[in-house]
Amino acid sequence: MRRRGYVGLLSLLVACATPGPEPVLDAFKAAVARGDLNAALALSDLPPERKAALGVAMADPGWLQGAEARLAGPLAVRRYAEVNTPRGERLRLAQTPEGWRIVDLDLLLEDTPERALATFFAAFEAHDWPALRPLIPTAAGEALAEESQLAAHLLALVERVRRAQGALQSGPRSPAVITGDRAHLDYGPGRSVRFQRENGRWRILDLE
Repeated sequence: MRRRGYVGLLSLLVACATPGPEPVLDAFKAAVARGDLNAALALSDLPPERKAALGVAMADPGWLQGAEARLAGPLAVRRYAEVNTPRGERLRLAQTPEGWRIVDLDLLLEDTPERALATFFAAFEAHDWPALRPLIPTAAGEALAEESQLAAHLLALVERVRRAQGALQSGPRSPAVITGDRAHLDYGPGRSVRFQRENGRWRILDLE
């Protein structure tokens, strides 16, 4: 019994001695502000393909300016956990004063072209390429197997994505027109987003 007590006390002391995330956040913000890719990567725990994607993103001056702006000022620290479902989707939880709570129920909501597009825009803004992969057709994903390839391909479409996002978020619009496993959502004269449904999930086929 005494040994278990010592072990519990040691675990508590180690937990209390573990520094919080603030110093790492401050160092990461400084690295981004300097455009120092190596320093930023040294503070990350990313697989090689995501490190390559970050390298592609940081080579874009526009991304650096936007990232610096998003990280400016004090950051509120909230601890999260992610759980992967058998389908490869992610369920997010946050640690609150009341304990762990689920904070993202999107995967339990009805899948629609509009929801797929909203998720696409959010992931694109965050340069979260793994989150974007399930939103493109499987064939396209296989052709862009490396994370760096996917990042480079999507970043080359930034103007088209921004144009569609601005038009669709500027006011009311008609719902997507669904025909079988295909759909389209118009956002201007001669412009639309085309979707394809695979295994019950909508994916973005093209931004015209």
